[in-house]
Amino acid sequence: MADQYMLSELKNMAWQRLRSVLLRVGKPSPEWPLTSNLVALIHYVYKEIGASNEKKGEEPLRMLLSSFVALNFTTLLGSAIEKLTVSGDAADREFVVDLMAKVSQQMTHLDSKGASVERDSSLQSYD
Repeated sequence: MADQYMLSELKNMAWQRLRSVLLRVGKPSPEWPLTSNLVALIHYVYKEIGASNEKKGEEPLRMLLSSFVALNFTTLLGSAIEKLTVSGDAADREFVVDLMAKVSQQMTHLDSKGASVERDSSLQSYD
């Protein structure tokens, strides 16, 4: 709504509030009671708010949500978040693309730091 009526201050306040809430959450668990609300918010944001602006970069609210899920990816597995990954909705697919980019960045960062990333046994080749 803030974007629709060009109320940038309202949009910034909403972003700041959501950011503070997500920071207070810490590490959510798959049973986290707000997961379904987070899924609904992600779906709404990705459906209603444009992707990115080449001059400004990634849309801040999308970036905040996809970053939060990426940072908590393993703890949110098995939750309602998975429904977004299998949805046929275009908005949900955009979220998954952003999420995978963030997870990939994290893995690259870990790899560049010399940390070993354990490979899943199903990915190892047969000898």
